[in-house]
Amino acid sequence: MRNKWLLIHGALGSAEEMKPLSRLSTEGLQFLTMDLMGHGKRQMAEQAFTFPLFAQDVLEFLENKDIEKVNVFGHSMGGYLGLYLARHHPEKIDRVITYGTKFEWSPMIAQKHIDGIEPSLLKERAPDFVEVLKERHHVAGWQSVVEKSRKLLENLGQHQDLSESDYPEITQNVKILLGSLDRMVTEDESREVANALPNASMSVVEGVGHSLRSVNPTQLLSYFDQKSY
Repeated sequence: MRNKWLLIHGALGSAEEMKPLSRLSTEGLQFLTMDLMGHGKRQMAEQAFTFPLFAQDVLEFLENKDIEKVNVFGHSMGGYLGLYLARHHPEKIDRVITYGTKFEWSPMIAQKHIDGIEPSLLKERAPDFVEVLKERHHVAGWQSVVEKSRKLLENLGQHQDLSESDYPEITQNVKILLGSLDRMVTEDESREVANALPNASMSVVEGVGHSLRSVNPTQLLSYFDQKSY
C-alpha cells in the first residue's frame, strides 16, 4: 500500500490526462487512475457535482478494487478532493500530493473561474479546447460537465468544503506542489495551507504551469518517495 497511488484528475479533466504518469508504474510504485462520475468515460451523475459525491465515488472505486488504503496524487480540484478524503475518511488515505490545487476561494474568485469556462465563451475564444472537451467527455456531454463544474465552483465560493479548522485534523503526510508558472494558484495560498497542515511541506516545480501537460512526468517521480516529505 505504501507505494500504491490513486491519481485523481482536476475539474473538466479525466483519467486520460494521468496516463503519462501512470505509465511510469513499476514493481515498487503502482499508479491507479479513474474517471470521476460524469467525467471521461463515466455516465453523468443525476445529482450535482460535490466533493462528498466525488469522495463516495473514490471510496466505491477502492472497494471494487479491494484496496483498504491508498495514497492520493491530485491535480487541481483532484488535490482538493484528496485532502477532503484525508480529512473525512482518514482510514482510507495515507499520503497525499497535490499539484496546482487552489485553496483560496471566495464568491469573487469563484465567479472569475466560472466566467472563464462559460460554454459560449469557450466556443468563441477556445474552440480547440472545446474539441478536446467534446472528445474527453463524449459520454456525458461536454456542456453538461462544464455546467455542473461551474455550479461546483459557485458553491465552493460560497462555502469551502475545507476550512481552516479542517487543516489541523489532516494528519497524513502531505506534499503541496505548485508550478512556478501557474497563474491560477498563488504561492502564498499554497504555503499557508502547507503551514496549517500538521505534517506537510510545499515545493515549487520550476518552469511549469498549472496544466499537467506542461510537466514532464519524470519530474514528479521524486515526490512519490517517502523521503521527499
